[in-house]
Amino acid sequence: MEKLIKNLQTEELNTKENWEKEQKEFDLMILERTENLKNQREKEVADYKYELDTTYKIEADQFTEKRKNLERELKDIDFKKNKDWNNRENFLTQNNAKLNEYKTKIDNADNEIQEATKKAREEAIKNASREAKIRSELWEKEMDGTKQVYELQIQTLENSIEKHTTQIEKLQIELKEALTQVQSLSVKAMK
Repeated sequence: MEKLIKNLQTEELNTKENWEKEQKEFDLMILERTENLKNQREKEVADYKYELDTTYKIEADQFTEKRKNLERELKDIDFKKNKDWNNRENFLTQNNAKLNEYKTKIDNADNEIQEATKKAREEAIKNASREAKIRSELWEKEMDGTKQVYELQIQTLENSIEKHTTQIEKLQIELKEALTQVQSLSVKAMK
């Protein structure tokens, strides 16, 4: 009888040790899986951020190039306008004798022509500047919208990671509770 009790106690002790060993191995496996999942998610977020930054830099470089081209076009337009204006002034200087001859007849008309020419020149420069500014503002707004979309996507990924982590922790707690109950029932059953 004593031998039977001793055998049962030894078997119970061995069973308990096996359960503890299995529990430790299971806890270690869960910890490793959780760590691997966390590392994988962090890598995905880092890769996504890198891709976003690269895309944003490329688009920013393209925008800078477009802006430089527009500025160059504006300078060309301004240069041509100034050249035309200088040609007109040279023409007026070369034909000064004729201008003086007809000055009394067309004095008022000449002032109006000069004013209209000046106004047209200023208007052309304003229009070109306005158009370039509008293009620039539209592109900047488009870039801001794209950036906001990418930031929302990153936030969604981070929220998903946090949700999965919470679920894993909850499942670990439930699993530990279930194992504790199984052990408790097994011990009771052995008695």
